[in-house]
Amino acid sequence: MVPSDVAPPAPGLVVVSRHRVDLDEAKAALAVLARQRGCLNATIARSTDDYDLLVIVTEWDSVRSYRKALSSYEVKVESVPLLATAFDETTAFEVLYRQDATGVIEREGALVEKPQRIPD
Repeated sequence: MVPSDVAPPAPGLVVVSRHRVDLDEAKAALAVLARQRGCLNATIARSTDDYDLLVIVTEWDSVRSYRKALSSYEVKVESVPLLATAFDETTAFEVLYRQDATGVIEREGALVEKPQRIPD
């Protein structure tokens, strides 16, 4: 546990995914993810416009921590079945700017330049 006079680490990666699943199923899967090293925060929220639509948000200290967590046996067994129900859209985002009560954190990011798009 972080002492109250020390700011918690800022996330390096935010993962946002949308699902149509049972809330209890989502909570069980998220509990496993939240126990992984590098997971700073884990949240489930329900849409105010669509009762069956849940969003799952996890914050990680780094891309490496997230990828390592996904390779964990426990996560593969308990969480990947839920993660597989995510809408087919981009889910992982590198944190470039964050502002909270403790101040501002700004990062250049690992992708120094825009990646080239492969033509269809």
